[in-house]
Amino acid sequence: MPTIDHAILQVKYTPEATTFTVRHILSAIEAADPAFTASIYHPPTLEERSKQIVAKHQRELLQRTVLSMAIAVPTFVLGIVYMSLIPDSNHAKMFLMHPWTSGISRLQVILFALATPVYFYGADIFHMRTLKEIRALWRPGSRTPILQRFYRFGSMNMLISLGTTIAYFSSIAQMIDAGIHKPHMVEDNQFYFDSVVFLTMFLLLGRLIESYSKSRTGDAVEMLIKLRPSTALLVNKGSEGDVPDTIVSADLLEFGDIVRVPHGASPPADGLIVSGATSFDESSLTGESHLVKKAVNEPVYAGSVNKDGAVLVKITGTAGASMLDQIVKVVREGQAKRAPMEHIADLLTMYFVPVIVLIAVSTWLIWMSLGLGGAIPESYLDHRNGWVAFALQFAVAVFVVACPCGLALAAPTAIFVGGGIAAQCGILAKGGGEAFQKASKIDCVVFDKTGTLTEGGEPRITDSVVYPGMEADSTRDATLIASIKAVEQNSNHPVAIAVLAFCQGYENGSLPQVEIGSLSEIPGRGMKATCKILDEEPLELIIGNEAMMALAAVSTDSLDWTFVAGFAIADPIRKEAASVVKALRMQGTQVWMLSGDNATTASAVARMVGIEENHVLAEVLPSQKAEKVAYLQRTLGATTSRKGKSDSKSGRGRVAMVGDGINDSPALTQADIGIAIGSGSDIAISSADFVLVTSDLRSVHTLLHLSQAVFRRIKFNFGWASHACGFSKELYEALWEDLYVELKKAGVRIKSIWIADCIWQGYSGQLNEDELGNDPSWMDYARDILHMVNTFRAEISVPVVAIGHSFGATALVNVSLMHPRLFSSMVLFDPVISLHMSTPSGLLGGLAAQSLYRRENWPSRSAAAAGFRRSPFYSAWDPRVLDAWVIHGLRDAPEQQPSTGDTSQTAVTLRTPKNQEMFTYLRPSWEAFSADGSTLVDRTLVPDLDQSLPPKYLKWPMYRPESGLTLGRLPWVRPPLLYVLGGASNESAPEIRAERLASTGTGPGGSGGVKEGKVREEVLEGRGHLIPMEVPGICAKIAAQWIDQCMPAIRTELKRFDDWKALDRETKTMVGDEWTKRIPKLQRTPKPTKI
Repeated sequence: MPTIDHAILQVKYTPEATTFTVRHILSAIEAADPAFTASIYHPPTLEERSKQIVAKHQRELLQRTVLSMAIAVPTFVLGIVYMSLIPDSNHAKMFLMHPWTSGISRLQVILFALATPVYFYGADIFHMRTLKEIRALWRPGSRTPILQRFYRFGSMNMLISLGTTIAYFSSIAQMIDAGIHKPHMVEDNQFYFDSVVFLTMFLLLGRLIESYSKSRTGDAVEMLIKLRPSTALLVNKGSEGDVPDTIVSADLLEFGDIVRVPHGASPPADGLIVSGATSFDESSLTGESHLVKKAVNEPVYAGSVNKDGAVLVKITGTAGASMLDQIVKVVREGQAKRAPMEHIADLLTMYFVPVIVLIAVSTWLIWMSLGLGGAIPESYLDHRNGWVAFALQFAVAVFVVACPCGLALAAPTAIFVGGGIAAQCGILAKGGGEAFQKASKIDCVVFDKTGTLTEGGEPRITDSVVYPGMEADSTRDATLIASIKAVEQNSNHPVAIAVLAFCQGYENGSLPQVEIGSLSEIPGRGMKATCKILDEEPLELIIGNEAMMALAAVSTDSLDWTFVAGFAIADPIRKEAASVVKALRMQGTQVWMLSGDNATTASAVARMVGIEENHVLAEVLPSQKAEKVAYLQRTLGATTSRKGKSDSKSGRGRVAMVGDGINDSPALTQADIGIAIGSGSDIAISSADFVLVTSDLRSVHTLLHLSQAVFRRIKFNFGWASHACGFSKELYEALWEDLYVELKKAGVRIKSIWIADCIWQGYSGQLNEDELGNDPSWMDYARDILHMVNTFRAEISVPVVAIGHSFGATALVNVSLMHPRLFSSMVLFDPVISLHMSTPSGLLGGLAAQSLYRRENWPSRSAAAAGFRRSPFYSAWDPRVLDAWVIHGLRDAPEQQPSTGDTSQTAVTLRTPKNQEMFTYLRPSWEAFSADGSTLVDRTLVPDLDQSLPPKYLKWPMYRPESGLTLGRLPWVRPPLLYVLGGASNESAPEIRAERLASTGTGPGGSGGVKEGKVREEVLEGRGHLIPMEVPGICAKIAAQWIDQCMPAIRTELKRFDDWKALDRETKTMVGDEWTKRIPKLQRTPKPTKI
């Protein structure tokens, strides 16, 4: 029973039009007590409830994001700026670093206070959802198998919660420990309070952007529902005859009610005409471009518009059962469907979380075991905590690094970046980065006809004929046109308006005045009128369609009537439609046309724009349009897989739908990518992923091309780079910065740059100095690079370009020989690939001598920096490189142990020791030769020395084999290669350059060399061997131009791989008919006959 708090009454009844309806029930309730007001109860729709939930969620996210961003500012200043950029001698920094109590610094107390509200309030959304997930997984009655609960669980929320929780509470544990044990120094690198703040801020920001971008997904359904009129004109039939129409709510209509639909109105529900005749505009529902004639007992639909006289309609479909309701249902279902990739992402996340937990625990156990087992030096250990706490730091780092900050911001960032690019081209990107990704792989574009391939709107006269078969007579023609104009201006029918516009634009002289006598309009057919021109006898004029002409029995040989004019009325085709269809087909994209219009009209339009006749789907209802798109998605998978364009995992084609009307909204939702014409209906726009603001179809081709370009560029990857002898990898950061800028100008985006010090130099050499010998091989560097490529192959995407300098360039050449298809292109800066000559300008008198006698110790880093800036050698470097050399090329002298926090006066030395640098340049051979170097006495000491070299080449007292051996291997280099040389370098002597160019890529399996345009050199005159240090900007520009030049060939090669990947398993495992054509069958030798 209804109550005051729940005043809802459920009633079941059998309606009977005019005698017992819901209107009678409501009237009876209100008559029982004047205080009662009765109405139909509408529970909140799915879209209304969704909007309420989303709005609440957005408010929560906004509050937490603002808080975390406000706290992130002081956290950044104190935790990052002060700790990294402010010198230790600064009084404010010293104050922050000084212990507040026991072993806890003031800085960590402040960061703890800042991180606490962020963790407990800002990140509580992630914590609460994680608890719900765990509760659902382990609740009694859970259907998840027990074993599966341990290896398949979690989500991004859980990973975020784990990362921030472990970072926060491990930092608190370190604070407690520091307070108890009172260490001599406060080790701030063991705290993660700042990580908690920044991780939470970025993740909340990503969620907030994503929430706002998806908050309008229900707009299409809301606009569809609003198409139905909220009121109706109910026709009351009483015993005493007609009574005035009553305005009632459309919700109160019953089956069998009679409603009046005046001109320009829409039926409140589906029904049958019981009185009158008219024409309805059903283009919003069916796509039919012409008005549809309706007479008694013919159906009309909610959402269509009455364009002629008023009619009476008997309701046959109440709320929920009309064609418009079916469209709403299809759109709603389409929006509720999740893409297959979303399911895959969820599945990967469920495995990702337990894997991260396993890695973290394994990391803790491994490091602890190594420490307890004595494999790690005691100097690494913080003795107050032991190996357990030491190893725990690495496990915590795993959780913090695994927190998906990049994943959370990837899609929102793509929304802004991709949307900005598209906006410049007149394309509004509503679907964000995911829509761009799908658009880059489209196999088929489906165009709606009406309003998309055609201009839509009011019809126009596309062709005409006046007095066919008669000689030209301008006076007679003008008289006829004037008569037609005089008749048509009395009607507001769209066809009459089109004819009137044609007459007004008639150019064969001025038109005479015409008087109209009797005039009548026959709904759905045309007009009939009596016309009088000057003093002539009145003429009767009939203007109408084929049915009107048939009714009057008009024919060309009629005695009573004369056929005097004909007009072809159509919706004009967009002028750019044919060129767009041609461009799409040329790039291998299938083009289809979908229309609710009749097959004859649809086929005619298809022929005019260049669409194949078997690619036309005509007479399709709105609900069927979505089905047709789904059909294309299923069936195109088999055909497009041979092209390599379809989604090989899902096995179906990717379809883009271009439309403008209400009837297109289900298809726009069903398609992988929905593209709405900007001049179309709001509902179509709401259902689309992209909106063409200019309504120019050329934007469709631009959009697909843009999507492919964006994702092709984003996926570009600089796989590996290498460094010169004695110079650590950090010195090349200026080159990478300039290269990024230059490639961006060319439209090429770098995904990542991989570079590693060789094991005996730079930071790697410092880490391994206790294990190193004095006989490094350049091939060790090449071997280690290839090993790291294999180790990180899952993170390295193709194509990969190799960029190397000096002996590092030589290592990359050998990597390309070990893995010929690894690199798509190579850029080598002054590579050491030659046979060193023992002349004063050769190696002994060049770089080796310079390095052997150069200074290696300085009293302080500042003194070293001052000396470098005075030196002509170092002052020629780019200032960014020189700064990096001061920071990374030097290290504190091993014997220096500063007792204070001030390290500015600590003695420094070369980070790469001189012995490792010199043994990289040269390998001693004097022990293998006689005292004068004339005779080889012990071949085993120099097994890789080429004794066949002429005497002018360096063999004694030192040699370096890898450079010459690599020179001999150049013919087999497969990737296109650019040499960038310093004109004053020892490695750019004319004979060396000529030998390299003549041999590179010319052997079997090579690139083809200079002859094929695959090998080239650029010489920077006046520059030495260290050109990346001296002019990184120029080097970057040259490299970027080469890479951009190589891109077409790279894309072609990658497409071949993609084509092969896309083939089905059966095709891949078959030899093929071509083999049997090329290889004749063996002829069997007949056995000898026994006699």
